[in-house]
Amino acid sequence: MTRRPAWLSLIWWLGGAVLMLALGSGVAWGIPSQDDMWRAQLLIAGCLGAYGITVTTARRMERVDIGIFHPFVGVAITMAAFGGVAVALLFARTYYSRSFLLTAAVVTAVWLVIGRALRHRYFKPVLAVEPGALPASVQAVADARYVRLDEPSMSGIRVDGVVGHLDTDDPRWQRFHADCQVRGVPVHNGPQVSEQLTGRVSLEYLQSGHLASFKPHPIYMAIKRGMDLLIVLASSPLTLPVVCLAAVAIKCDSPGPLFFMQSRIGQGGKRFPMVKFRSMRVDADRAGPRFARAADERITRVGHFIRRTRIDELPQFWNVLKGEMSVIGPRPEQVAFVESFEASIPFYAYRHLVKPGITGWAQVTHGYVDSEDETRDKLEYDLYYAKHCSIWLDLVIVIRTFRTIITGDGAR
Repeated sequence: MTRRPAWLSLIWWLGGAVLMLALGSGVAWGIPSQDDMWRAQLLIAGCLGAYGITVTTARRMERVDIGIFHPFVGVAITMAAFGGVAVALLFARTYYSRSFLLTAAVVTAVWLVIGRALRHRYFKPVLAVEPGALPASVQAVADARYVRLDEPSMSGIRVDGVVGHLDTDDPRWQRFHADCQVRGVPVHNGPQVSEQLTGRVSLEYLQSGHLASFKPHPIYMAIKRGMDLLIVLASSPLTLPVVCLAAVAIKCDSPGPLFFMQSRIGQGGKRFPMVKFRSMRVDADRAGPRFARAADERITRVGHFIRRTRIDELPQFWNVLKGEMSVIGPRPEQVAFVESFEASIPFYAYRHLVKPGITGWAQVTHGYVDSEDETRDKLEYDLYYAKHCSIWLDLVIVIRTFRTIITGDGAR
Protein backbone atom coordinates (compact mmCIF):
# COMPACT_ATOMS: atom_id res chain seq x y z
CA MET A 1 0.00 0.00 0.00
CA THR A 2 2.86 2.34 -0.73
CA ARG A 3 2.49 5.47 -2.82
CA ARG A 4 6.11 5.95 -3.81
CA PRO A 5 6.62 5.21 -7.54
CA ALA A 6 8.87 2.28 -8.48
CA TRP A 7 11.24 4.50 -10.47
CA LEU A 8 11.73 6.76 -7.46
CA SER A 9 12.58 3.74 -5.27
CA LEU A 10 15.19 2.66 -7.82
CA ILE A 11 16.73 6.14 -7.89
CA TRP A 12 16.78 6.17 -4.09
CA TRP A 13 18.56 2.81 -3.96
CA LEU A 14 21.14 3.80 -6.59
CA GLY A 15 21.66 7.25 -5.07
CA GLY A 16 22.49 5.75 -1.69
CA ALA A 17 24.96 3.30 -3.22
CA VAL A 18 26.73 6.03 -5.21
CA LEU A 19 26.86 8.35 -2.19
CA MET A 20 28.24 5.56 -0.01
CA LEU A 21 31.04 4.74 -2.47
CA ALA A 22 31.87 8.39 -3.16
CA LEU A 23 32.14 9.46 0.48
CA GLY A 24 33.91 6.24 1.45
CA SER A 25 36.50 6.72 -1.29
CA GLY A 26 36.93 10.38 -0.45
CA VAL A 27 37.59 9.70 3.25
CA ALA A 28 39.89 6.74 2.57
CA TRP A 29 41.94 7.95 -0.41
CA GLY A 30 40.88 11.48 -1.32
CA ILE A 31 40.73 11.32 -5.10
CA PRO A 32 41.16 7.56 -5.70
CA SER A 33 43.60 6.41 -8.37
CA GLN A 34 43.10 3.46 -10.67
CA ASP A 35 45.45 1.41 -8.48
CA ASP A 36 43.38 2.24 -5.37
CA MET A 37 40.18 1.11 -7.08
CA TRP A 38 41.78 -2.08 -8.39
CA ARG A 39 43.16 -3.32 -5.08
CA ALA A 40 39.94 -2.35 -3.27
CA GLN A 41 37.60 -4.18 -5.64
CA LEU A 42 36.70 -6.86 -3.05
CA LEU A 43 36.16 -4.16 -0.42
CA ILE A 44 33.86 -2.20 -2.77
CA ALA A 45 31.94 -5.33 -3.76
CA GLY A 46 31.52 -6.30 -0.12
CA CYS A 47 30.23 -2.85 0.84
CA LEU A 48 27.77 -2.87 -2.06
CA GLY A 49 26.53 -6.27 -0.92
CA ALA A 50 26.21 -5.07 2.68
CA TYR A 51 24.32 -1.97 1.47
CA GLY A 52 21.88 -4.11 -0.53
CA ILE A 53 21.32 -6.50 2.38
CA THR A 54 20.76 -3.64 4.81
CA VAL A 55 18.24 -1.79 2.63
CA THR A 56 16.34 -4.94 1.62
CA THR A 57 16.16 -6.28 5.18
CA ALA A 58 14.97 -2.96 6.58
CA ARG A 59 12.20 -2.74 3.95
CA ARG A 60 11.06 -6.32 4.57
CA MET A 61 11.00 -5.83 8.33
CA GLU A 62 9.04 -2.59 7.94
CA ARG A 63 6.36 -4.45 6.01
CA VAL A 64 5.72 -6.92 8.84
CA ASP A 65 5.91 -4.41 11.69
CA ILE A 66 4.87 -0.80 11.20
CA GLY A 67 5.52 0.06 14.84
CA ILE A 68 9.18 -0.88 15.10
CA PHE A 69 11.76 1.80 16.04
CA HIS A 70 13.31 2.13 12.60
CA PRO A 71 16.40 4.29 13.37
CA PHE A 72 17.59 1.66 15.86
CA VAL A 73 16.79 -1.10 13.37
CA GLY A 74 18.71 0.66 10.61
CA VAL A 75 21.80 1.00 12.80
CA ALA A 76 21.59 -2.61 14.03
CA ILE A 77 21.20 -4.09 10.56
CA THR A 78 23.97 -1.87 9.17
CA MET A 79 26.38 -2.90 11.92
CA ALA A 80 25.63 -6.58 11.35
CA ALA A 81 25.99 -6.39 7.55
CA PHE A 82 29.17 -4.30 7.43
CA GLY A 83 30.61 -6.17 10.39
CA GLY A 84 30.20 -9.36 8.41
CA VAL A 85 32.07 -7.80 5.50
CA ALA A 86 34.90 -6.73 7.81
CA VAL A 87 35.22 -10.23 9.26
CA ALA A 88 35.17 -11.82 5.80
CA LEU A 89 37.89 -9.50 4.49
CA LEU A 90 39.98 -10.08 7.60
CA PHE A 91 39.85 -13.86 7.27
CA ALA A 92 40.48 -13.61 3.53
CA ARG A 93 43.65 -11.61 4.30
CA THR A 94 42.93 -9.20 1.49
CA TYR A 95 43.17 -5.43 1.36
CA TYR A 96 40.60 -3.39 3.27
CA SER A 97 40.30 0.13 4.60
CA ARG A 98 38.81 0.73 8.04
CA SER A 99 37.98 4.34 7.17
CA PHE A 100 36.18 3.24 3.99
CA LEU A 101 34.18 0.58 5.85
CA LEU A 102 33.23 2.91 8.69
CA THR A 103 32.23 5.73 6.34
CA ALA A 104 30.19 3.38 4.16
CA ALA A 105 28.37 1.99 7.21
CA VAL A 106 27.56 5.45 8.59
CA VAL A 107 26.30 6.68 5.21
CA THR A 108 24.10 3.60 4.83
CA ALA A 109 22.53 3.99 8.28
CA VAL A 110 21.90 7.73 7.81
CA TRP A 111 20.50 7.10 4.31
CA LEU A 112 18.03 4.58 5.72
CA VAL A 113 16.79 6.93 8.42
CA ILE A 114 16.46 9.91 6.06
CA GLY A 115 14.75 7.81 3.40
CA ARG A 116 12.16 6.48 5.82
CA ALA A 117 11.47 9.95 7.23
CA LEU A 118 10.91 11.38 3.75
CA ARG A 119 8.81 8.41 2.66
CA HIS A 120 6.45 8.68 5.63
CA ARG A 121 6.19 12.43 5.29
CA TYR A 122 5.61 12.84 1.57
CA PHE A 123 4.53 9.42 0.27
CA LYS A 124 1.81 8.27 2.61
CA PRO A 125 -0.70 6.07 0.75
CA VAL A 126 -4.21 7.44 0.32
CA LEU A 127 -6.86 4.81 1.05
CA ALA A 128 -10.59 5.03 0.46
CA VAL A 129 -12.46 3.26 3.28
CA GLU A 130 -15.96 1.88 2.91
CA PRO A 131 -18.40 2.24 5.85
CA GLY A 132 -17.43 -0.15 8.65
CA ALA A 133 -14.54 -1.70 6.72
CA LEU A 134 -11.81 -0.39 9.04
CA PRO A 135 -12.37 0.65 12.67
CA ALA A 136 -11.25 4.11 13.70
CA SER A 137 -8.84 2.61 16.24
CA VAL A 138 -7.08 0.72 13.44
CA GLN A 139 -6.94 3.81 11.21
CA ALA A 140 -5.13 5.64 13.99
CA VAL A 141 -2.36 3.00 13.87
CA ALA A 142 -1.64 3.23 10.15
CA ASP A 143 0.71 5.79 8.65
CA ALA A 144 -1.67 6.66 5.80
CA ARG A 145 -4.30 9.16 4.70
CA TYR A 146 -7.92 8.03 4.61
CA VAL A 147 -10.91 9.10 2.54
CA ARG A 148 -14.32 8.00 3.76
CA LEU A 149 -16.69 6.53 1.17
CA ASP A 150 -20.36 6.92 1.99
CA GLU A 151 -21.48 5.48 -1.35
CA PRO A 152 -19.93 3.26 -4.06
CA SER A 153 -18.42 6.11 -6.04
CA MET A 154 -15.04 7.85 -6.24
CA SER A 155 -15.68 10.61 -8.73
CA GLY A 156 -12.89 13.17 -8.56
CA ILE A 157 -10.99 11.22 -5.85
CA ARG A 158 -7.51 9.83 -6.48
CA VAL A 159 -6.52 7.03 -4.13
CA ASP A 160 -3.90 4.28 -3.98
CA GLY A 161 -6.34 1.62 -2.84
CA VAL A 162 -9.76 0.84 -1.45
CA VAL A 163 -10.45 -0.87 1.87
CA GLY A 164 -13.81 -2.60 1.78
CA HIS A 165 -15.90 -5.69 2.39
CA LEU A 166 -14.97 -8.21 -0.30
CA ASP A 167 -17.61 -10.64 0.93
CA THR A 168 -20.46 -8.14 0.60
CA ASP A 169 -23.68 -9.25 -1.11
CA ASP A 170 -24.68 -5.70 -2.05
CA PRO A 171 -24.61 -5.55 -5.88
CA ARG A 172 -23.77 -1.83 -5.85
CA TRP A 173 -20.55 -2.38 -3.89
CA GLN A 174 -19.77 -5.52 -5.89
CA ARG A 175 -19.91 -3.50 -9.13
CA PHE A 176 -17.83 -0.79 -7.50
CA HIS A 177 -15.12 -3.30 -6.52
CA ALA A 178 -15.03 -4.71 -10.03
CA ASP A 179 -14.80 -1.23 -11.54
CA CYS A 180 -11.89 -0.32 -9.22
CA GLN A 181 -9.97 -3.46 -10.15
CA VAL A 182 -10.49 -2.78 -13.87
CA ARG A 183 -9.16 0.77 -13.45
CA GLY A 184 -6.08 -0.51 -11.66
CA VAL A 185 -7.10 0.53 -8.13
CA PRO A 186 -6.50 -2.42 -5.75
CA VAL A 187 -9.32 -3.38 -3.39
CA HIS A 188 -8.19 -4.71 -0.01
CA ASN A 189 -10.35 -6.70 2.36
CA GLY A 190 -10.93 -4.75 5.58
CA PRO A 191 -10.16 -7.52 8.10
CA GLN A 192 -6.93 -8.40 6.29
CA VAL A 193 -5.81 -4.77 6.25
CA SER A 194 -6.62 -4.53 9.95
CA GLU A 195 -4.59 -7.68 10.52
CA GLN A 196 -1.61 -6.22 8.71
CA LEU A 197 -1.76 -2.91 10.55
CA THR A 198 -2.34 -4.24 14.07
CA GLY A 199 -0.26 -7.44 13.94
CA ARG A 200 -3.11 -9.60 15.24
CA VAL A 201 -5.70 -11.95 13.72
CA SER A 202 -9.23 -11.08 14.79
CA LEU A 203 -11.09 -13.99 16.37
CA GLU A 204 -14.34 -12.49 15.10
CA TYR A 205 -13.02 -12.66 11.54
CA LEU A 206 -12.15 -16.34 11.97
CA GLN A 207 -15.54 -17.05 13.51
CA SER A 208 -17.23 -15.68 10.39
CA GLY A 209 -15.77 -18.57 8.40
CA HIS A 210 -12.55 -17.03 7.06
CA LEU A 211 -10.12 -19.78 8.02
CA ALA A 212 -6.87 -19.25 6.12
CA SER A 213 -3.97 -21.69 6.04
CA PHE A 214 -1.88 -21.28 9.16
CA LYS A 215 0.63 -23.99 8.29
CA PRO A 216 4.19 -22.58 8.05
CA HIS A 217 6.23 -23.31 4.94
CA PRO A 218 8.43 -26.43 5.43
CA ILE A 219 11.50 -24.71 3.98
CA TYR A 220 11.14 -21.88 6.47
CA MET A 221 10.77 -24.37 9.33
CA ALA A 222 13.96 -26.17 8.26
CA ILE A 223 15.88 -22.89 8.10
CA LYS A 224 14.47 -21.84 11.44
CA ARG A 225 15.61 -25.09 13.07
CA GLY A 226 19.13 -24.48 11.80
CA MET A 227 19.03 -20.90 13.07
CA ASP A 228 17.86 -22.11 16.50
CA LEU A 229 20.85 -24.41 16.84
CA LEU A 230 23.21 -21.71 15.57
CA ILE A 231 21.88 -19.12 18.03
CA VAL A 232 22.18 -21.48 21.01
CA LEU A 233 25.71 -22.58 20.14
CA ALA A 234 27.00 -19.15 19.09
CA SER A 235 25.63 -17.45 22.21
CA SER A 236 26.96 -20.08 24.64
CA PRO A 237 30.21 -18.17 25.45
CA LEU A 238 28.00 -15.30 26.68
CA THR A 239 25.13 -17.24 28.24
CA LEU A 240 27.12 -19.88 30.16
CA PRO A 241 28.82 -17.38 32.52
CA VAL A 242 25.46 -15.69 33.12
CA VAL A 243 23.87 -19.06 33.86
CA CYS A 244 26.61 -19.89 36.39
CA LEU A 245 26.25 -16.55 38.18
CA ALA A 246 22.46 -16.87 38.27
CA ALA A 247 22.74 -20.40 39.69
CA VAL A 248 24.96 -19.22 42.55
CA ALA A 249 22.65 -16.28 43.32
CA ILE A 250 19.52 -18.47 43.38
CA LYS A 251 21.06 -21.03 45.74
CA CYS A 252 22.30 -18.30 48.09
CA ASP A 253 18.99 -16.41 48.07
CA SER A 254 16.44 -19.07 49.01
CA PRO A 255 16.21 -22.79 49.79
CA GLY A 256 14.99 -25.16 47.13
CA PRO A 257 15.97 -26.62 43.77
CA LEU A 258 17.91 -24.60 41.21
CA PHE A 259 15.61 -25.33 38.29
CA PHE A 260 11.85 -25.26 37.92
CA MET A 261 10.46 -28.09 35.79
CA GLN A 262 6.86 -28.03 34.59
CA SER A 263 4.84 -29.87 31.96
CA ARG A 264 3.86 -27.55 29.12
CA ILE A 265 1.99 -27.95 25.82
CA GLY A 266 4.14 -27.81 22.69
CA GLN A 267 3.70 -28.17 18.94
CA GLY A 268 0.85 -30.45 17.95
CA GLY A 269 -0.54 -30.39 21.50
CA LYS A 270 2.26 -32.64 22.81
CA ARG A 271 3.42 -32.29 26.38
CA PHE A 272 7.06 -31.72 27.28
CA PRO A 273 8.98 -30.78 30.46
CA MET A 274 9.97 -27.13 30.22
CA VAL A 275 12.94 -26.05 32.34
CA LYS A 276 13.73 -22.60 33.70
CA PHE A 277 15.49 -21.09 36.69
CA ARG A 278 13.39 -21.14 39.85
CA SER A 279 12.25 -17.60 40.60
CA MET A 280 9.53 -18.36 43.17
CA ARG A 281 9.35 -20.04 46.55
CA VAL A 282 9.16 -23.83 46.54
CA ASP A 283 5.53 -23.71 47.76
CA ALA A 284 4.42 -21.24 45.07
CA ASP A 285 1.89 -23.64 43.47
CA ARG A 286 0.55 -25.05 46.71
CA ALA A 287 -2.87 -23.51 46.00
CA GLY A 288 -2.81 -24.65 42.36
CA PRO A 289 -1.55 -22.98 39.17
CA ARG A 290 -2.36 -19.29 38.72
CA PHE A 291 -1.10 -16.32 36.77
CA ALA A 292 1.86 -14.37 38.09
CA ARG A 293 0.84 -10.83 38.99
CA ALA A 294 2.65 -7.57 39.57
CA ALA A 295 4.38 -7.55 43.00
CA ASP A 296 3.63 -11.29 43.36
CA GLU A 297 4.55 -12.34 46.91
CA ARG A 298 5.67 -15.77 45.68
CA ILE A 299 8.66 -14.34 43.77
CA THR A 300 12.04 -14.32 45.55
CA ARG A 301 14.43 -11.37 45.66
CA VAL A 302 16.71 -12.84 43.01
CA GLY A 303 13.62 -14.01 41.16
CA HIS A 304 12.49 -10.42 40.58
CA PHE A 305 15.78 -9.61 38.86
CA ILE A 306 16.08 -12.71 36.70
CA ARG A 307 12.44 -12.41 35.59
CA ARG A 308 12.83 -8.74 34.68
CA THR A 309 15.99 -9.45 32.65
CA ARG A 310 14.62 -12.78 31.29
CA ILE A 311 17.63 -14.66 32.69
CA ASP A 312 15.21 -17.23 34.14
CA GLU A 313 14.43 -18.33 30.56
CA LEU A 314 18.04 -19.21 29.63
CA PRO A 315 17.80 -22.90 30.68
CA GLN A 316 15.15 -23.29 27.96
CA PHE A 317 18.02 -23.35 25.47
CA TRP A 318 18.15 -27.02 26.50
CA ASN A 319 14.57 -27.43 25.29
CA VAL A 320 15.59 -25.74 22.04
CA LEU A 321 18.50 -28.16 21.54
CA LYS A 322 16.12 -31.09 22.10
CA GLY A 323 13.74 -29.72 19.47
CA GLU A 324 10.85 -29.24 21.93
CA MET A 325 10.98 -25.46 21.62
CA SER A 326 12.26 -22.78 19.29
CA VAL A 327 13.96 -19.52 20.15
CA ILE A 328 10.94 -17.70 18.69
CA GLY A 329 7.32 -18.80 18.95
CA PRO A 330 4.22 -18.63 21.17
CA ARG A 331 4.98 -19.14 24.84
CA PRO A 332 4.21 -22.71 26.03
CA GLU A 333 1.36 -22.71 28.52
CA GLN A 334 0.63 -24.93 31.50
CA VAL A 335 -1.54 -27.98 30.85
CA ALA A 336 -4.35 -26.81 33.14
CA PHE A 337 -4.49 -23.40 31.46
CA VAL A 338 -4.52 -24.90 27.97
CA GLU A 339 -7.38 -27.27 28.81
CA SER A 340 -9.39 -24.38 30.24
CA PHE A 341 -8.67 -21.98 27.37
CA GLU A 342 -9.41 -24.54 24.65
CA ALA A 343 -12.85 -25.04 26.19
CA SER A 344 -13.65 -21.31 26.42
CA ILE A 345 -11.66 -19.55 23.67
CA PRO A 346 -12.32 -20.42 20.00
CA PHE A 347 -9.32 -21.43 17.87
CA TYR A 348 -6.98 -21.49 20.88
CA ALA A 349 -5.44 -24.76 19.65
CA TYR A 350 -4.25 -23.02 16.47
CA ARG A 351 -1.31 -21.56 18.41
CA HIS A 352 0.08 -25.11 18.69
CA LEU A 353 0.66 -25.31 14.93
CA VAL A 354 4.18 -23.95 15.48
CA LYS A 355 6.79 -24.74 18.10
CA PRO A 356 6.57 -22.73 21.31
CA GLY A 357 9.36 -20.25 21.85
CA ILE A 358 11.45 -18.53 24.50
CA THR A 359 10.31 -15.20 23.07
CA GLY A 360 7.55 -14.45 20.60
CA TRP A 361 5.36 -11.93 18.79
CA ALA A 362 2.75 -11.83 21.55
CA GLN A 363 5.42 -11.37 24.24
CA VAL A 364 7.03 -8.33 22.59
CA THR A 365 3.76 -6.67 21.48
CA HIS A 366 1.21 -7.49 24.15
CA GLY A 367 3.29 -8.44 27.19
CA TYR A 368 2.28 -10.58 30.13
CA VAL A 369 -1.35 -11.58 30.76
CA ASP A 370 -3.11 -12.45 34.00
CA SER A 371 -6.72 -13.05 32.95
CA GLU A 372 -8.76 -14.92 30.36
CA ASP A 373 -9.79 -11.69 28.60
CA GLU A 374 -6.17 -10.70 28.14
CA THR A 375 -5.41 -14.23 27.00
CA ARG A 376 -7.95 -13.78 24.18
CA ASP A 377 -6.14 -10.63 23.06
CA LYS A 378 -2.75 -12.33 23.30
CA LEU A 379 -4.06 -15.28 21.28
CA GLU A 380 -4.74 -12.95 18.35
CA TYR A 381 -1.04 -12.05 18.30
CA ASP A 382 -0.04 -15.72 18.53
CA LEU A 383 -2.32 -16.54 15.61
CA TYR A 384 -0.76 -13.71 13.60
CA TYR A 385 2.65 -15.26 14.11
CA ALA A 386 1.39 -18.75 13.24
CA LYS A 387 -0.08 -17.34 10.02
CA HIS A 388 2.70 -14.94 8.98
CA CYS A 389 5.86 -16.40 10.54
CA SER A 390 8.93 -15.62 8.45
CA ILE A 391 12.59 -14.76 8.78
CA TRP A 392 11.72 -11.05 8.63
CA LEU A 393 9.16 -11.28 11.41
CA ASP A 394 11.63 -13.31 13.48
CA LEU A 395 14.21 -10.53 13.08
CA VAL A 396 11.68 -7.98 14.29
CA ILE A 397 10.93 -10.15 17.35
CA VAL A 398 14.64 -10.52 18.14
CA ILE A 399 15.19 -6.75 18.06
CA ARG A 400 12.09 -6.08 20.15
CA THR A 401 13.21 -8.76 22.63
CA PHE A 402 16.53 -6.97 23.17
CA ARG A 403 14.60 -3.77 23.79
CA THR A 404 12.40 -5.62 26.32
CA ILE A 405 15.44 -7.05 28.10
CA ILE A 406 17.03 -3.61 28.36
CA THR A 407 13.89 -1.83 29.59
CA GLY A 408 12.34 -4.72 31.55
CA ASP A 409 8.88 -3.95 30.13
CA GLY A 410 6.24 -6.61 30.68
CA ALA A 411 8.12 -8.64 33.32
CA ARG A 412 6.30 -10.09 36.32
